[in-house]
Amino acid sequence: MEHKLLKQRAQRLNLRGGDLAALANISAPKLSNFFRGRIDFDAAKRNELVQVLDDLEKLNSYFPITVNTSDAKLLAIALERFRNGRFESFLKLTKAIDWTKPEGLERRFPKLFKR
Repeated sequence: MEHKLLKQRAQRLNLRGGDLAALANISAPKLSNFFRGRIDFDAAKRNELVQVLDDLEKLNSYFPITVNTSDAKLLAIALERFRNGRFESFLKLTKAIDWTKPEGLERRFPKLFKR
């Protein structure tokens, strides 16, 4: 049952299985078999997988936009910097700003193409 929850968390982050496997130092076929319920990981591998997903969810909360998960190399660098504490200033800045839309401020763009 835990494999389904972990797969849902990865899908919520728009993270492909191969990229998640690379970030968690697990082979992609083994991760695929784990998500399908065919095999089970030991506690160390499962904790590493959960840690990667937790860090990615926290990293998304540090920025007002979602973090792009399409490039595994850039994502690995971002996770390393996140774990070293380099994004703490972004968290303070994000929490200090009110992100709600002000009243009466709506941008209206002209129609460029007619249908």
